[in-house]
Order: sequence, then C-alpha cells, then structure tokens
Amino acid sequence: MTAFKEIQARHNRAQVTTLAWKLVAASHRCVLTDTQAIVVAAIADYEAAGVKPNQRQLIQATGIDRSTVSNVIRRLVEYDIVKRVRRKADDRAWDVALTDKGKAEAGKIDQIAKKVIDLTKGVNRTDELKIAA
Repeated sequence: MTAFKEIQARHNRAQVTTLAWKLVAASHRCVLTDTQAIVVAAIADYEAAGVKPNQRQLIQATGIDRSTVSNVIRRLVEYDIVKRVRRKADDRAWDVALTDKGKAEAGKIDQIAKKVIDLTKGVNRTDELKIAA
C-alpha cells in the first residue's frame, strides 16, 4: 500500500497544480489549460531560437504523449493560438507556429507559472493525503 499511497499523492499534487493553474490563469485572462500552456511555451521557446517545431519535437520537449500533443495542437488551432505551417523542405510535413493571439497568451505563461509555484509550494505530503481522502 505504501507505493500506492505515493502514486496517489503524486496524482493529487498534479490535481492541486491544475486547480491552481485554472484559478491564476483566469485572473490573468489566460484561456489556456496547464497542458496547453506547456505546449505553447515549448513552441515559443523554439520560435525564440528561430525554429518552427513539429509535433515530434514538441513531444520530446514537453514529455507529453503523442496523442495528447496532437489533441492539444488541434484545439489550439481551433482557438487561433497556433497555426500549422507546411514545411518548405517537405510539403507533406507540418510545423506549428504561434499566431499573434498565441504570442499574447505565451507572454502570460511565465508570470502565471510563477504564481502557481508560489501557491503550491506549501502543499506537503500530509496535505496531499488529506486531499486523497
């Protein structure tokens, strides 16, 4: 049971972080979920280095599984946060780039993340187990 409790505590920590993200993001008028923000931040980092990333690069950069990254990108395209761009070297391949709206959202991510870290810093193992109960 000890290993299970540890997994449960880690899961609860993720839930607390997600909830904190929702609250702080709303106060900053950020429309992104925490997972979407991770992908947008990765795209922004690539673009800052002069690279338009593809889905495989985003999977590697974020550690998020292929299916989730694919769904996040699809949703971000629907919200006009990112756009798909044909790769010049291979017109069968797509890269992604931030739109102007996406760049505005990306500008909010670091500030929101810092506040989320501050909010969740005091959550300890005892708190996590209480949340699990």
